[in-house]
Amino acid sequence: MSLIRQVWLLLVLTLSLAFAGALGITVQSARGYLEAQLGLKNNDVAQSLALTLSQQRSDTTAMELMIASQFDTGNYELISLRSPTGAVLLERRAQPAATTAPSWFVGLLGVEPSAGLALVSDGWKQIGRVEVRSQSSFVNDQLWQGTLRTLAVLSLLALGAGAVATYGVRRIRAPLDQAVQQADAITERRFVTVSEPSVPELRNVTRAMNAMVARLKNMFDEQAAQVEQLRRQAHCDALTGLSNRAYFMGRLRVLLGSEDGSAAGALILLRIVDLQGLNRRLGHPATDRLLQDAAGAVLESVRRLGGGDLEAMRELVEHLRPSGARVGLEHAGERLSESRALLEVGLDFIKLDASTIEGLASDRARAQHIEGMTRMLHGIGLSVFAEGVIDTLDAQVLWECGVDGITGPVVQHLLPSAR
Repeated sequence: MSLIRQVWLLLVLTLSLAFAGALGITVQSARGYLEAQLGLKNNDVAQSLALTLSQQRSDTTAMELMIASQFDTGNYELISLRSPTGAVLLERRAQPAATTAPSWFVGLLGVEPSAGLALVSDGWKQIGRVEVRSQSSFVNDQLWQGTLRTLAVLSLLALGAGAVATYGVRRIRAPLDQAVQQADAITERRFVTVSEPSVPELRNVTRAMNAMVARLKNMFDEQAAQVEQLRRQAHCDALTGLSNRAYFMGRLRVLLGSEDGSAAGALILLRIVDLQGLNRRLGHPATDRLLQDAAGAVLESVRRLGGGDLEAMRELVEHLRPSGARVGLEHAGERLSESRALLEVGLDFIKLDASTIEGLASDRARAQHIEGMTRMLHGIGLSVFAEGVIDTLDAQVLWECGVDGITGPVVQHLLPSAR
């Protein structure tokens, strides 16, 4: 049973016991009060009637008239005069009056007042004992109506308490749902934080989750920074940050030999002429800044992936996930570690482009970069594959870097059936 259902069950049981107890105490109190009042009435009438009968000097006719008169003027069930031995001397009796209260209610909670008793005497001689019992049907009717009114009021209170409890449970559930969504986001490689609730216990849970997300995000950023540093050392010129000659030529060879690439294209060469003359005229620092500015303009002009593309990819992943499909990114380049937002869309695997891993066996710096990138991607739950592998030595280095699989012509050489 879930925590919310346990809370609801506890609330329902508590409120049910509280309202049942309140109803029971109210009804029993009203019943006791009505019984006491009706018993006092019986006793007062019996005392008054006994005094009146004692003044009749044992005149049976007069006493019978007094009993009949008293019986007819009130709502009585029984008025009787009995001898000291218990024999009935005079008696007036009526059938119990009809009641609107249900029979089960009368049998369970019906009012049973005590009879009024008083001695009748003629001087020092005891004539007998008078007994008075009032009808209890009208009292049971009042008790039943009072019970219904009390039940109605308690029902309204129960509805109000239920509304308050619903609001309270929702306040408790909202932070818990946020924590679940936050945990789900972590499994999808998305690092999100949520606002802290006002409930102290849940605030501590949310604060701990936010702290964990922050630590994971920092760890990922640090690891991505290390991978990016390795990439720059392996592929980039130290001054401008542009790809160095070795990487550029390798990338160009792969693009020219790729079967799934574009059939046509253009190669643009940008050259700064008379670099030595610029060094002499401007000095090395100024010339370096000129090269860096030019490189920054080149890098800015070739950026293609924007926020709208990432959002569309995230929606695609969320749409395909329920069907059990595995979603990945092919032709991933060396700048993958810079695209943290891309890695947070919920992908399942990454395929490294052939230009990234060509000649890996002869370039220790690039191998370290691939190894660091693979560890980073494994750390956030992604599988890593290398595509378009041609050389067996490159394949061996890729296995040592920790990739999960390779594709390309080299596979045919590695399979036993191909030998």
